[in-house]
Amino acid sequence: MAAIRSTSTHSICSWGWSRSSGRRAVFGSGAKLMERCLKRGFPLQIDPRDTYPDVLHPVFRTHPVTGVKAIYVNWAHTDSIEGISEEESADTLERLYQHCETAVFVYSHRYSLGDLIVWDNASTLHTPGFTNPQHARRMHRLVLRGEKPY
Repeated sequence: MAAIRSTSTHSICSWGWSRSSGRRAVFGSGAKLMERCLKRGFPLQIDPRDTYPDVLHPVFRTHPVTGVKAIYVNWAHTDSIEGISEEESADTLERLYQHCETAVFVYSHRYSLGDLIVWDNASTLHTPGFTNPQHARRMHRLVLRGEKPY
């Protein structure tokens, strides 16, 4: 598992802020997600019953407790940025993803028996890239109701 501290990446991403401030991104869970995963070498298959309608979230969100801005788009679930051309949207998103994946922001975990990983979804991108585990893992996910991203 790898995770990115998106609050840190936002603080030094002035070009992304100026191009995307106040904009919303389209988040999807269907065919476009599978295409993006395949491009990165991960042949994800999603049962149509497990897809949901697209939703809009801010490109940059404000943490509900700390008030710190964080990059909220990620390569896996973000289809586009609302209100700009497809070309500009794709370019901006790719630059944001590359920026976020800079090694200084990434935490990569080496799993050991009994590990418990906890992160704050409001300030962590936990889909920076595909990692192929060498051994089977059992994952239990707990999601608490949180604030609507703003």
